[in-house]
Amino acid sequence: MNELVAAVDCPKGYVAGYFFGADIDPFWGPKFNNGEIFYALVPDPVPTLKSCAHPVTEVKRLVPVTFIHEFQHMISYNHHVLKGGGNGRFSGSTNRCRTTRRSWRSQLPPGGHRDVLHLCGR
Repeated sequence: MNELVAAVDCPKGYVAGYFFGADIDPFWGPKFNNGEIFYALVPDPVPTLKSCAHPVTEVKRLVPVTFIHEFQHMISYNHHVLKGGGNGRFSGSTNRCRTTRRSWRSQLPPGGHRDVLHLCGR
């Protein structure tokens, strides 16, 4: 998780956590985790993971609020996309977009999911 942002990009920001819809979407089945997964950064004060330094105190402060934010994405994805028949309207304080499961799937990068952090951006 920490290595999603290279050390040279740390002044621009970093990813504190994310939820990936394919982890709970039956369409993807065994290709991904097939469960409710929340990804979060880990403490790395030195840093040893070729990324930003993250002291324990920072991680303890950030992960709980990031978890709440990403858990809302998980709930929304389940409600709007899985239970809603494939159509979803995602809205947040700074963004709004519409998608379908089909159009969302077409946005996955070949061979992986690391680069898909938010469907609609910020």
